[in-house]
Amino acid sequence: MLALLLITAISTTANSTDVTVKWQANSEADLAGYKLYWGTATRDYQVVMDVGMDTVRVLHDFQDSTMYYFTVTAYDTAGNESVYGNEDSVYVVHDKAPSPPVGCTAKQTR
Repeated sequence: MLALLLITAISTTANSTDVTVKWQANSEADLAGYKLYWGTATRDYQVVMDVGMDTVRVLHDFQDSTMYYFTVTAYDTAGNESVYGNEDSVYVVHDKAPSPPVGCTAKQTR
């Protein structure tokens, strides 16, 4: 049981940053779910979340200017958990700049 992990999107607002993590589904008949792990050091995860059978998870409120590392495991109906899948990382930066102006036009005047 292994899962291929991919961070697919990072979206920011003025107050928080969301990270979307997704992975390929396993095909074992006795698959019971996945656990998503993350933290601020490679292979040293401070947070674990049981996400059931979901293969996509949007996570919220990450600290600005920080590298986060993610991995996932699969577990079966007997409670056996796989080793960590591949690890992926993202450097979180809050985009606090204002939106660019729109509607700018120019024309020649005489």
